[in-house]
Amino acid sequence: MNDRPPLVLVGGALRSAADYRPLADALAPWFTVHLMERRGRPGYEPIGPDYRIDLDVNDVLARAELTGARIVVGHSFGGLVALEAARRTRDLTHVAVYEPGVSNVGARSYAWLADYERLLTRGDERRAFAAFTRGSGAGPPATQHLPLWYLALMIRIMVPRERWQRMRPLLWANLYEHREVARLDGTMASYSALRPQLLVLAGGKTFARMKTACRELAGTVAGAEFHELRGLDHFAPEEKPQAIAETIARFCAAQKRREVGPPDRLGAAG
Repeated sequence: MNDRPPLVLVGGALRSAADYRPLADALAPWFTVHLMERRGRPGYEPIGPDYRIDLDVNDVLARAELTGARIVVGHSFGGLVALEAARRTRDLTHVAVYEPGVSNVGARSYAWLADYERLLTRGDERRAFAAFTRGSGAGPPATQHLPLWYLALMIRIMVPRERWQRMRPLLWANLYEHREVARLDGTMASYSALRPQLLVLAGGKTFARMKTACRELAGTVAGAEFHELRGLDHFAPEEKPQAIAETIARFCAAQKRREVGPPDRLGAAG
C-alpha cells in the first residue's frame, strides 16, 4: 500500500516537465509526485498573447482534485502558479515554492519585455534571450551592463546546444508568462490570507533581489517559513534537488505533527 501523500509539482518558464524529473525523483521517497506539464510546451495546449495565469492555475487545481493532492510545489513561474492556486482554494494544506516569480519592484523592471518581443518577432532568438537574461535579472549582475550582441555571443558559447534546443520552442511562452509576472507585480499582499501552510525557499547563491522578494513573501503570510539553502542557485531544482526535497519533506512532516498535536499523556499512561 502506498502511504506517501500525493503532491503536484509545477515547473517554471523556459522549462518543461522533463527538466524537473530530478526534483520529482528526489521527492519520491516521501511523496507520490504528479509532475505537471504546463501549457505552451511542445505537444501540449499552446499559449498566445491572450494567455492568463488562470489557465495554469485551473490546470493545477484540476490535477490536485483528480489525484487527491493537497500539497503543491512550484519553482520560479511555477511557484507563482502555485501561490495563485493556493489563493483560490481551501483544499490545499501545504504549498512550497522555490524562488517564485513574485516581486514588488515596479513596472520599470519589465521594460525589457518590449525588446524581447521585438527581437523574437525579428527572429533574433539568441539576442532576445540575452535581453531577457539582462533585463529580468536572471543572469549574474556583471551581465547587466553588457551590450546585447556581446551577451548573445556569450550565451552561444556558454549554454550547451542541447539546453538551447530545449529552450527555443519555449521562448514565446516565456514572453507571455512574464507579462503575467509584470501584471501581478506589486500584489504580494494578496497572499496574506493564504490558508495552506507556506514554505518559501531560496538559494544562498541566488541574486539579492530574488532573496529579498522571497523574504518579503514569507513575511506577508502568517505562519510562513523561509529557508535559505546554502550553495544553491535558481537552477537547483534541476541540478541539486536533494536539499530542496529534504527541506520540503521536513516541513510537511513538522506541520503534520502540529496538526495532530502532542500525545495524550493521560491516555497513554493507561
